[in-house]
Amino acid sequence: DPDATAVQTLARVRPKLNQTELRTQLGAMGLSGDKALTRVGQLSGGERARLMLAMATLDRPNLLILDEPTNHLDIDAREELLMALNDFEGAVVLVSHDRRLIEATMDRLLLVAEGGVTPFDGDLDDYRRFLLSGEAAPQPRLEQAPKLSKEDARREAAERRKALKPLKEKVEIAEHQIDELNKEIAKYDKALADPLLFAQDRAKATAVSKKRADAQRRLEAAEARWIAVNEEYEIAMRADA
Repeated sequence: DPDATAVQTLARVRPKLNQTELRTQLGAMGLSGDKALTRVGQLSGGERARLMLAMATLDRPNLLILDEPTNHLDIDAREELLMALNDFEGAVVLVSHDRRLIEATMDRLLLVAEGGVTPFDGDLDDYRRFLLSGEAAPQPRLEQAPKLSKEDARREAAERRKALKPLKEKVEIAEHQIDELNKEIAKYDKALADPLLFAQDRAKATAVSKKRADAQRRLEAAEARWIAVNEEYEIAMRADA
């Protein structure tokens, strides 16, 4: 329900839980404070994904099955999902094209082929070479690259957020400028919609029209900047995946 808040949505799943329990669950998924009281329709794609994860883990299940969980998530939501999965004490069956998510959360690889499932001894680089060569699965190696610890995963996530922060701020600044210019244009449109303005003060009406045209030009420039910086940000996010 897009009109329900995050906490109301969770309460419908488990109506016997009190507000503290519901908000604690949401807070664990990054939906604390005002976000818990925000309508679902006003949440971002990443925030809605966090809400879904909060609902999925409400009963502390032993198994999670996730299909492309990072689709439509921003970089912060992806990192929070990664940490949440590493903190999850049960088993996770993960289907994803997000290689970094897989490498940071997996305990083992299973090879599904020829009607069977067998352990795959190696990492994703080994698996890629295996597919390209058409050879049998590699034998166990004496040394395996260690899985990232939870602390290492958090540290790497913080470093990635720091590296992407300047680009993210540029996107947010451009979005704010667009929002403000749309409000300014709406104000001019409201004034110009008054027939008395032209009848009583033609000079003022002309001035408002000029201001409206100038604001429109600035809006178009701001939208062009947003497209450029947002594309740069998305390229950086894909490179980090």
